[in-house]
Amino acid sequence: MSEKTQKPYLVINQWLISNESGNVYDYCEGQKPHADEAVTRLEPKSLTLLTILATSQNEVVNKEDIIRQLSPSGVMSDEALIRSISRLRKALHDDPKAPTIIETIPKRGYKLIAANRQWISFENESNAALNVDDKSTQNKHTRKMAFVALAAVFIVTVTMSVYLPYTTVQSNVNVTSLEQADNFYAKMTRQGNENAYALYQNTIANEPNSARAHAGLANSLVQQVIRWQQPNAPRDSLREAIEQGITTTEQAKKRLNRAYQLASRAVAIAPKSSDTHKALGFVYSAQGAYKLAQKSYQTALEIDSNNWAVHINLGELMEIQGNLRTALPNYENAFHSMASVYRDQSAKVQPWYDNLSATIATKYHQLNELEQAEVWYRHTLRIAPFNAKALYGLAHILYSRNEVANARELCDQLKRNTNRDCQLQSPYKALK
Repeated sequence: MSEKTQKPYLVINQWLISNESGNVYDYCEGQKPHADEAVTRLEPKSLTLLTILATSQNEVVNKEDIIRQLSPSGVMSDEALIRSISRLRKALHDDPKAPTIIETIPKRGYKLIAANRQWISFENESNAALNVDDKSTQNKHTRKMAFVALAAVFIVTVTMSVYLPYTTVQSNVNVTSLEQADNFYAKMTRQGNENAYALYQNTIANEPNSARAHAGLANSLVQQVIRWQQPNAPRDSLREAIEQGITTTEQAKKRLNRAYQLASRAVAIAPKSSDTHKALGFVYSAQGAYKLAQKSYQTALEIDSNNWAVHINLGELMEIQGNLRTALPNYENAFHSMASVYRDQSAKVQPWYDNLSATIATKYHQLNELEQAEVWYRHTLRIAPFNAKALYGLAHILYSRNEVANARELCDQLKRNTNRDCQLQSPYKALK
């Protein structure tokens, strides 16, 4: 068994990288990181590329060897490899002009030159728990006193909450209401949308010039049209709603018209906000004004190129117009942007992260680019081991290669967790 398969983490200079998730942490010797401490996250191809270089024992790896391992079909160009190296360097803050991690060897390939390169694991922390138990008798009095102190704090807190003026409590709610609304909206559930809708309205009532609240309420209205206008037939995408004629009903037109007014107001209040232009583009897309939508999205990305929601919406806009291959780079850009802001926006990103990864895999599968599809399916399952789309799609790919036992194992997991069947005997069709 190789060193890599034995150890779940790779140390590269000041960085600690998880082999499973691709999370990148600041390395502190002997200290196991928490997932929410990740500085960034490597996308699957970057993680594979780093592994190739790290297992080369400080030797030069030829470009042809890297391409063969990254893309067994050999369709990867030198330019694509250069972009992959550049993306990896950027994630690890490695200056190509004065590299400390990856060195370019002209006309040959690349070499890992990190001074600190090691595969590591962390010891079980159960011993610490045993030590605490051994001291339980000694700490009884301390725990008792702590309980009394907490009880006193609780009584004082309740008493103060009764006698403090209502305005104090109200101001604290207003400070966090927009964050709460954004987090509710990101859940993409009907109840979450309704909560977000109410909070955005409350904010606008108290702060009529809140661009963020106007944009949020516009987004919420568009989602109502797309997903829940017909409660018995919820949809997952704007494309589905348009195909089914949902966005052109009279009720939908009224909601979208109000959403347009709100988004336009948001742009007028904050013309240099990426989110306000994103909201206006979303409304335009739902109204079928695709050129105006694309213009708004492009403006949003000029303001903030890491606005992952814009990348997703732009990808969907390309799909609506029948350009799946053009849509894919937008979805991948969205995923990379999510990784770069995951630490600061975890509440917003988390509901989307594994599903977007699975969606990218599914799109490649639909284009019959099975190698890329497999890479993304496997990455999805590292993030979310029971993601239904990834289990289903990867099972079909393995079955097509006559890896029947592995395919059926994935199908068994799918059945246990979702009560759905793979239907391996049938041609692949994207799972809804």
